[in-house]
Amino acid sequence: MGLLDEIRVADRQPDRRCVFADFVATLDDKDRKDLLAALDDLSITSKAIFVVCRTRGYVGGDSVVRRHRRKECVCH
Repeated sequence: MGLLDEIRVADRQPDRRCVFADFVATLDDKDRKDLLAALDDLSITSKAIFVVCRTRGYVGGDSVVRRHRRKECVCH
């Protein structure tokens, strides 16, 4: 196995969602659409998204929100 093959194996991630994606899936269609729009709008801070999601029942940490937003979490 060459270096590229090893990198591809290491890069494979199981099909799963992060705790934030699990939370997003619990939202109704309107709230989910609004949240996804907020994630795409870089003028809105990740902290603001995190704070409001916490009031709606999100139990994960703020770093998960930031990683999800940057598409660096397990579900991307």
